[in-house]
Amino acid sequence: MKKLLSALGVITILGSSIPNVIANDCYHKTVAQNKRSIKLWIIRRIQETNWFCVSTSMQMIFGYFNITRRQTVIYNDLNSVGENGLVINQNLVNYLNKNIRPVNQTINYGLVQMPANFGHTSAEQLLFENYVYQSLFNNYLVLFGYTDQNDGHAILITGININENNPGETQYTYLDPTDGAQMTFLGREISNYIHIDGELVGFGAEPDFQKDVLKVVVENEEIDKNDINDNENHEVIRMQLDLTATTGATKTGQIHDTYQKLTLNEFNGEIYLFTRKKSVTDFSVNFNHLPNNADKWVSPIIEIERAIEEIGGAHIDGHISVQVIFSHSRINHLILTLIIYVGGQSWSTRNWPHIWFMTGQILSFYKK
Repeated sequence: MKKLLSALGVITILGSSIPNVIANDCYHKTVAQNKRSIKLWIIRRIQETNWFCVSTSMQMIFGYFNITRRQTVIYNDLNSVGENGLVINQNLVNYLNKNIRPVNQTINYGLVQMPANFGHTSAEQLLFENYVYQSLFNNYLVLFGYTDQNDGHAILITGININENNPGETQYTYLDPTDGAQMTFLGREISNYIHIDGELVGFGAEPDFQKDVLKVVVENEEIDKNDINDNENHEVIRMQLDLTATTGATKTGQIHDTYQKLTLNEFNGEIYLFTRKKSVTDFSVNFNHLPNNADKWVSPIIEIERAIEEIGGAHIDGHISVQVIFSHSRINHLILTLIIYVGGQSWSTRNWPHIWFMTGQILSFYKK
């Protein structure tokens, strides 16, 4: 790591005579793409005061779209100031979209919030990787804010170099508005940022990221390679997953009655399939656009068997049956990541979305 990520809030206050633009870093807006490596080039800027890290990051985002906006104007316009400067919230996202859409009508920045110590697991690193890659691929610079025990900071992620074997080794390039330096960090270092909480602003053409996130990683090392014929590329995964959901709700009554029995057709979400060496994103299933014979793709029932009140939150037990058709001929170790953005009320603690944890097993792997 080229900079101690946990050393937050150590900011040099620049005098008014020092320009906040690094003149020798004025690049054309280009995307350098090589397989799964992306870099967006922008004009670097330095924050004018020690609490302008968010304003400066937003100034660079505006500059990417050839919009001139002073840091002080951004700061005063938003006027949502916390102990560490501007608060990264939906108002900030709306401000970005409102001011960029006159020059780019399709812009649709979104916000996702991350709980304390997010990034310790490979599943969380993979989720972070997906958010950033999706954003940069769609020409969205990514504002990354984070807080430790003492202070907070914000940086601008401008590049990603994905390690297909291990999301912990995926490299992220960012600009630090403290001094305009370009640096990098790895996926396994994400949690060094997020001691208390974190936010990502970016994404592009994805569903509503304000909705709650349901995710699961299921690993099965018992798939017999001899059962897979390389000459036939249609395979089926059928699995039964036992659901354990923990929310930030403090009362069981906060769980809507509609959650007692839900169909996948009511969700916005995707199924992503991963092998050890390849992300098979081209076989994702979007529940909003299931084929007419949806029963052949996904068993469309999630049943919540019971909901009980526990100290500090609500606890749900249930199960989900899923069948996925995909095309891939060389699989000997399957990791399935299921990400569902659940509609309805957002239950939160300190504005963190609640997380639904799932465990399960692959019941069968067979040919179509």
